[in-house]
Amino acid sequence: LEVLAAQAPAELAERTLVVPAMADFPYVLPSLAPYGLAAPRILGRRESAVAADLLVVPGAAPTGNYRPALMRALRERYRTFFRAEAPGRRIFISRAEAPRRRIANEEELAPILERHGFERVVLERLSLDEQVRLTASASVLVGSHGAGLTHLAWMAPLTRCLELRRRGDGENNCYFSLASALEVEYHYLACDAVDPREGTHTVNFIVRPEAFERTLVALLA
Repeated sequence: LEVLAAQAPAELAERTLVVPAMADFPYVLPSLAPYGLAAPRILGRRESAVAADLLVVPGAAPTGNYRPALMRALRERYRTFFRAEAPGRRIFISRAEAPRRRIANEEELAPILERHGFERVVLERLSLDEQVRLTASASVLVGSHGAGLTHLAWMAPLTRCLELRRRGDGENNCYFSLASALEVEYHYLACDAVDPREGTHTVNFIVRPEAFERTLVALLA
């Protein structure tokens, strides 16, 4: 949609957007609101569509990488539409209610976060617009590798993020790439897996409190 808005706005205005059945996720339709589209056509789970004239936009960049101009335009669109406040808050994204990639000792980190002025939030409890407004107001965003960190897409330039990621993981660099495209200062802390045999996308982490606090102090300096 951002490609069309930049390259062919008339096409974006005149065509009917066809959305896969995944639109029954509660965040999908609100995520389209900043584009001001007419009602999209949402396919059912077993439904197909026949189109006489279909426009398909291919992937704008390789998976896990981004075109900076598009991402910056997307950020400004969302910040404007959802009325983002100036950055100033310190936000820690908790995955305590997520089915995987939780921080096993998160409660040990709670006093450290409180000491340094962080709000601990569970994004699953918020609507999409609440999530965007909250994270867009962050001057510092901290979270473990997962969908919550995608919200750094709305952060203002020169703000900071800290990713808690698996020790030895040199492949899953999507949040570093996203932060780089948006001029957000990126930091990470290597964390140990609860079960080293488990895959990176499902494993739970243990964060060493002393290392976590040292990293926060350096990040906030």
